[in-house]
Amino acid sequence: MSAIKTHLEPLGVQVTTGAPYTIPEQEKVVVPAGGFFTYISFPPGLPSAKVIAKRALDEYALKFAYGEMFTVKGDATSAERSKKGFGTGARLCWAWHEERELQDGIERLESLLNMMLVENKKQTV
Repeated sequence: MSAIKTHLEPLGVQVTTGAPYTIPEQEKVVVPAGGFFTYISFPPGLPSAKVIAKRALDEYALKFAYGEMFTVKGDATSAERSKKGFGTGARLCWAWHEERELQDGIERLESLLNMMLVENKKQTV
């Protein structure tokens, strides 16, 4: 979780459960949620999580499940929820890797997102 805080949060990535998870009594306190998996949401202005996942695999040998994969076929409300929340993120798995591998993966994702944010700025100028 510290790698996410250090490398991804400054880029606008949030640890979520599809929407930020907060402690009810302390509305401003966001709680990192996860066990074997942690769900992150990418910052606005980037391409879809599916596009990010493809580039991550092709350019950084980094594989993760992206939000759109979790829609339920035939359920229109699931597809709609995907567009508004969980479809903009990725599920990261901690179950099979050593801590150093996880750190390295987060750093590679940071590099990709930095590059994509720069590309996005160039397209909007």
